[in-house]
Amino acid sequence: MPSRGESCCVPSHGWLHAAPRARSRSYSTLTTTPGMKTPLYNALSGSTSTYLLQHATNPVLWQPWGDTAWEMARAEDKLVIVSIGYASCHWCHVMEHESFENDDVAALMNRHFVCIKVDREERPDVDHVYMDAVTMMSGHGGWPLNCFCLPDGRPVYGGTYFPRDRWMQVLRALADVYASDPERVRTSADEAMSILRQRAALPPARAHHLTSFPLISSIAAWQRAFDPDHGGDKRAPKFPMPCSLRFLLRSAEVFADTDAVDAAQIREHVHRTLTKMALGGIFDHVNGGFARYSTDERWKIPHFEKMLYNNAQLVSVYSEAYRASGDGFYARVVERTIAFLEETLRTPERLFTAAMDADSEGEEGAYFVWSKEELARLLGTDMETFSHVYHIRYDEVFEHGKYVLHRSQTDEEAAMHCGCSVDELSSVLERCHERLREAQRRRVPPERDENIVCSWNALMVSAYVHAFRAFRREAYLLKARALFAALCTHAISADGTLRHICSRHTETPGFLEDHACMLQAAADVYAATGDGEVLAFAQTTIASVDALFAQADSPLYVFSPRGSSSLVLPTIEVYDNVIPSSNAVFARALYDMGVMTEREDLVRKAETMLGAVAERVCQYPSSFAHWAALLLDVTSNSVHMKVHGVGAREASEYLYHAYLPNVHVLRVPDATAEEPSNVSGGLRITVCDRNSCMPPVSTVADALEIVRSVSKRR
Repeated sequence: MPSRGESCCVPSHGWLHAAPRARSRSYSTLTTTPGMKTPLYNALSGSTSTYLLQHATNPVLWQPWGDTAWEMARAEDKLVIVSIGYASCHWCHVMEHESFENDDVAALMNRHFVCIKVDREERPDVDHVYMDAVTMMSGHGGWPLNCFCLPDGRPVYGGTYFPRDRWMQVLRALADVYASDPERVRTSADEAMSILRQRAALPPARAHHLTSFPLISSIAAWQRAFDPDHGGDKRAPKFPMPCSLRFLLRSAEVFADTDAVDAAQIREHVHRTLTKMALGGIFDHVNGGFARYSTDERWKIPHFEKMLYNNAQLVSVYSEAYRASGDGFYARVVERTIAFLEETLRTPERLFTAAMDADSEGEEGAYFVWSKEELARLLGTDMETFSHVYHIRYDEVFEHGKYVLHRSQTDEEAAMHCGCSVDELSSVLERCHERLREAQRRRVPPERDENIVCSWNALMVSAYVHAFRAFRREAYLLKARALFAALCTHAISADGTLRHICSRHTETPGFLEDHACMLQAAADVYAATGDGEVLAFAQTTIASVDALFAQADSPLYVFSPRGSSSLVLPTIEVYDNVIPSSNAVFARALYDMGVMTEREDLVRKAETMLGAVAERVCQYPSSFAHWAALLLDVTSNSVHMKVHGVGAREASEYLYHAYLPNVHVLRVPDATAEEPSNVSGGLRITVCDRNSCMPPVSTVADALEIVRSVSKRR
């Protein structure tokens, strides 16, 4: 996982490698004493989390996150291991098999530590705190995440995956040093907390106009990091970063007529990235959908787990790219990704589960890779064409003689090479894919993570709306409304509060991320429908966020609802990652709702939030891309269009489909249209900027002409 924010030094923990002993006491003599309260059982068997249940039979005496485990640590003055992962994580499985299922390792952990297992999908608040700590200490983060803490929760040391021998070395060193010199460990924890607080602090927002921030020059600097061959940034591994791609696509459109930014290069970079990703092995060419990341710089070899959150956002990105370009390749990617999600992750309640595992039968990618001999047997006379398209040759082997299917040519390029038409090639490939799907049905499938995460499902609502805008298919809008309604049924508790996990009873309340993504989903559905009930939900959600997450001394919001968390440090999420930060999503949703409903108070609230981070946005736009997209809208004076009357549905769908990144289009049902019109009957389109509304017009062409004239005045 990419680290959050800039790198930072941490005090040296050299005592882990050569722990000094103030008292003559070795690890072998450390034993539990009478009266200790460490339980004699693993306490995860009662969990409903797929991930925790995976560890319920470990010999490690795991405890779930909660007061009981921390009280136990305080009573016995033991260090705590907070071990965080999720059900579909390959390296989590590896560390479990190597270490947590091993009796010798478990005995060492049980004797000297209180061991807590956390599902990061259930408790992202816990994950945020200890991910930041481990990233600070080690220079990188990821899962499995293993953080050693004092009994009061302050982090002492941590890392991600540890091979068994290294893990046992760390366990022994920490047990020894805490027994021989506990004050040294506490001092180190104090130093770590001081750095964490400094990293979390934002500079105070200064009074200035948002237009003064140099967003154009920041984008120009970012361009130097573009990979000119494979797209994305120059790095490996490579993660699809949907909010970065959407921002760059929009900035290329907005700055197309300026000399300070090479808009054509930005547009080409986005196109290259999206094309290379969808041709590469990170895309499942047999079943559809994207893996979480590529282990190499060419998008060739995936980390095979598939997550709802990145697939939903990629549906939105490819839909937007289709609106900007009309490229049918993007349309096929969207269709196949949605098909994967609906066929594999959708539940009987018409919600979506969290993920599909990377592993099956104890091997990463086993369900998805193929030997040359197996392919030849399954595909017969189609093997030659298939081998060319998917690079089945000796120098492209993945592991154990198996191949990851990946491409370097589009259908048009491959058809030309094979001497056939695109339709003929597509027919051959679909026939091959069906044979491979039939073969996969005889394999053991990867396990599905049954968590139904509110915020991730809300991202899927927005994805459906974006697909509706791009392809003008009413079915996608109907699916968006149905999913939103299902979320309102299953994610809202009897007392009206939002839940984070809506697949079962859970005591975890909704986080800022859940409220923010639900508000954005509501804004997207409202724009397409003008539904008054959706608007009422949005207004209630805004009030809930102010009541549950607001700070007295900052316009930004805390991640956990007030009074629900006893973490050592409150999280204020501002950096965008694969999922944009909850504050950025909330600010964007506030702005969208404010513009569409002409509520200046919501627009100003969003701008105030943006002002608190604007300096960092312009310094590090790749880490603040969702914020940067909002800054782009604010500084280029967004326009909104209200569409009424006869033909409003067709007109609004046309305007949704047009690529107008700084224009909000709201379809207003006739029953709620109140403003007077000087156009008698028929279609009415009213174009408004922040300060005023133009007289309504009766054609889409006239409305677009007004938008162009407003744009020229910016």
